[in-house]
Amino acid sequence: MPVSTAIDTKSGAGQVVDFHGLIGCGPEMCGLRLRLKKAASTDAPVLLTGASGSGKELAARAIHKEGARRHRPFVAVNCAGISESLWESEFFGYKAGAFSGAARDQDGLFAAAHGGTLFLDELGEMSLASQAKLLRVLEGGWLRPVGALRERRVDVRIVAATNRDLSQAVEQGRFRHDLLFRIDVLGVSLPDLAGRFNDIAVLAGHFLQGCRREVGGATPRLRPDALRALQDYAFPGNARELRNIVQSAAVFARDAQIALEDLPASVRRQYGGIDDGCRRDAQDDGLATGDLVTLEEWKQAYVRNVLRRVGGNKRAAARILGIERRTLYRWLTED
Repeated sequence: MPVSTAIDTKSGAGQVVDFHGLIGCGPEMCGLRLRLKKAASTDAPVLLTGASGSGKELAARAIHKEGARRHRPFVAVNCAGISESLWESEFFGYKAGAFSGAARDQDGLFAAAHGGTLFLDELGEMSLASQAKLLRVLEGGWLRPVGALRERRVDVRIVAATNRDLSQAVEQGRFRHDLLFRIDVLGVSLPDLAGRFNDIAVLAGHFLQGCRREVGGATPRLRPDALRALQDYAFPGNARELRNIVQSAAVFARDAQIALEDLPASVRRQYGGIDDGCRRDAQDDGLATGDLVTLEEWKQAYVRNVLRRVGGNKRAAARILGIERRTLYRWLTED
C-alpha cells in the first residue's frame, strides 16, 4: 500500500499530529509534545538535547508559540558561528564610535529578543570567555553594549540546544558548570528518528507532499519495499536526512511510485544486509567481497528489524536482543 500523505492535525491516540512542525503519532512524539507544552507554561530556561537533525529549533519555536511570549520576538542564533572577538557586539550591541566602522548605535541579539525568546543553538560550541559573559546576563538581566557607559535591562526567555554531552564537557573543562546549572533548568531530550517506524512513514509522506512543485503533477508515493527499507535505516541525520532522501528519490524516480532502487545506496545496503543474511546480490563468481556486509552493518540491520517487528518498543527489543536498554540506545546512535 502507498503511504498516505495526508496529515491529520487533530490530537488523540494513534492520530498524526503536526505540532508546530514536529510531526508524529508514536509514543516518543506524544511524550515530547507534552514536555514542550509544560515547558512553555513557565518562563524558566530550557535546554534541548538531541542529535543533529532531530528538530531542536522546531522544538524551540514550539515552546515560544505555546508560551505567554508568543506575540513577542523569537530570535535564533547559532553560537558556533560567532567568534569570541565579535561575541559582545553581536549579543550586547554597541554604541556609535565604539570601534572602527561603528558609525551608529546597533542593538544586539538580546535587545532584539527583548520581551520574547532567545534561542541559543549549538550552545556547547561557545568559548569559555563567552560563556562567562552570557552567565552574567542570565543571572542579573543586565548588559552593557560595547562602548556604552551604562547598563541596560533586558527581559528574554532563554531556550538553548546542543548535540553535545555538556556534563562531560564540564568534566573536561570545556563548559562552565555554573552556566550549565543556570540553563539546564528544564531539560527536554528529542528522540532519534531510528525506531520510530510509524513516524518514518508519516514524515516521508509529509516531505513527499512538499515535492510536488519539484516533480510536478501528483504527489509521489512510496512502494512497500522502499518504505520497509526506510524503516530499517539508521538515519544518523534524523528527520533532516529523511527529508533529503525522499526529495532526491522523488526527483529521480522513474514514475510516481518510488521503489527501493530509487533510494540511496546507503539505505539499500542496510536493508539488503538483513534480507539475505550476509550477502547482497548473489554472484556466480564465488566469494565477491564487494557484496558482503560488515558485521556492524549486519548488527544495525538486525537490530532495526527486531525494532520494526515489535512496533518500535525499545524495552521489548532490548529484551529480545538480550541487552540493556542503554546499550540499545547506544547502538541506535552509532553511525
